Amino acid sequence: MVESKAQFKLTGNVKIYSHPADFTYEDFKKLTEKEKEECLVFAGDNLVVNAGLNQIVALLIATNTNSITYCGVGSNSTAVTAADTDLNTAIGSRLAITNRYAGTTGVGHFDTFYSSSSNNGTWLETGLFDASSSGNMICRKIISSFVKSSTNTATVAWTLILSAI
Repeated sequence: MVESKAQFKLTGNVKIYSHPADFTYEDFKKLTEKEKEECLVFAGDNLVVNAGLNQIVALLIATNTNSITYCGVGSNSTAVTAADTDLNTAIGSRLAITNRYAGTTGVGHFDTFYSSSSNNGTWLETGLFDASSSGNMICRKIISSFVKSSTNTATVAWTLILSAI
């Protein structure tokens, strides 16, 4: 019997940027890294939850083809656990991810743009999902209080990193 020693880990982080009400995702893409940092209101590592790990395995073995396509925000600060399957108190509907793209080896980016009329309220949590409702939560993060209103737009930028260990 051949013993496999291949191992990997999946980590990630999320950043939230606040912009003026008339800002667009196209404007965000044009910003330099320094300009983005000036708009940054939150950054932190997230937890890939059990349902997310199971969904990634299902993608690897081709028993499911639902990729990471939605982002949600909510107003509950209950601690994240591996058993989480949804946001605790969603604000509005999940939005389709605006832009998904690969970075360097093993890095995936998932940017979601929230217009001035989208998901207004005090954000305390965010998550990545594979469906607009129900489906699987991939990641969840508690964030410091961020007020999203009609006077601003926001970009939620998730990064997932798959690396060999």
